[in-house]
Amino acid sequence: MDNTFSANNLKVLDIACKPCADDDADFDLYVEISSITGNTIPNDVCIKINLYDKDDELYLSDDTTIFKEYFTEYDTVKISFYDSFHTLDVAKRGRLYVT
Repeated sequence: MDNTFSANNLKVLDIACKPCADDDADFDLYVEISSITGNTIPNDVCIKINLYDKDDELYLSDDTTIFKEYFTEYDTVKISFYDSFHTLDVAKRGRLYVT
């Protein structure tokens, strides 16, 4: 896992990919996170995922924000990919990180 999580006092507990019930190969990505120490994060953080195609070129990117004032030691975030371009067929790998 990318060290940008630990730099923000976060660790990833689990990642789940749930395909949507459609013909477009869209999906939702669920990321369970917790703080490493204490129950806070130093700042608002943006959790981002980049998806890459078979040629290792950036295909799609999306993100979600966790706000410091609402974070209390644990959270699950959802990042949805609904682009009608057969995301699960085209994307071959992903990179999850914090900005």
